[in-house]
Amino acid sequence: EYLDKHQAANVKIVKELVLYLNKDTKTGTRFFKELGEKIARESVRGGLTLEEAINGTLFLKQAIWAKLNKGGILKDLSTREFFEVSQLMGLFIDILASKIALTYHKERQYIENNLRYLAEASRILSSSLDYETNLNTVAKLAVPVIGDWCAVDILEDGHVKQVAVAHKDPKKIKWAKQLRKVNPIDLNAPTGVARVLREGKPEMYPVIDDKMLLAVAKNKQELKLLREIGFKIGGDLEKHCKG
Repeated sequence: EYLDKHQAANVKIVKELVLYLNKDTKTGTRFFKELGEKIARESVRGGLTLEEAINGTLFLKQAIWAKLNKGGILKDLSTREFFEVSQLMGLFIDILASKIALTYHKERQYIENNLRYLAEASRILSSSLDYETNLNTVAKLAVPVIGDWCAVDILEDGHVKQVAVAHKDPKKIKWAKQLRKVNPIDLNAPTGVARVLREGKPEMYPVIDDKMLLAVAKNKQELKLLREIGFKIGGDLEKHCKG
C-alpha cells in the first residue's frame, strides 16, 4: 500500500541512490538526510504512520540491486567494488530511514504543540474582555512552544500599536520594544506587518539570514537591534477581532 501511494517518490529515491553511489560519501549523506526530512514531512501531512513512512525504505535495496543488475553494472564490478557498493548503499538507506524517523517525531511533536497552543490561546482570548492582557498572555504562551519570540500588533486609529512582546531571553524584550520605538511600522511597506494588514494574507520566512536583515534594515541602529534579537525563522499573520 505504501509503495502504491509513493511509487513516484520511491522511483526517484532508487535513481538518486544509484547516482550517489558514484559520488563521495559526504555529498550522498547530506542529500539523503535532506530527502529523509522531506519524506517524513510529507508522510505526516499525508496521515501515514511512522511504520508506513519507514517501511518504504525496506524495499529500496532490492529495487536498486535490480536496477544495477538490469543495467549490466554488477557484472563489471570486482569483489572489492561489489562490497564497497553494498556497504555504501546500506549506509545511505540507513541514513534515509533514521532521518525519516527523527523528523517524523519532530513534526508530530510540532503539530501537537501547535494544537495545544491554539486550544489554550482560544480559551484565554474568550476568558476576559481585557484584550491587551489576553494578548500578552497568548504571546508568552507561544514562547518557546511555537517560537523563540512573539510580538502582537493591532491596528488602532490608523496606526500600528504593539501590545505584546515575549522572548525566551527576557533581556531581548527591551531590544524588540526599542526596535519598534526607533522604527515604527510603515503601513506602506511592501512586506511584513504592513502588507499582512493590507492584504489579510500571512507571510512566512523559513530562513532569515544576515542578507535579509541587511535588506530590510533602514539604518545601522535597526540592523544592530535586528541582529541582537536573533531572527532565524519568522512569519506574520492577521487575525480579525470584533468587539
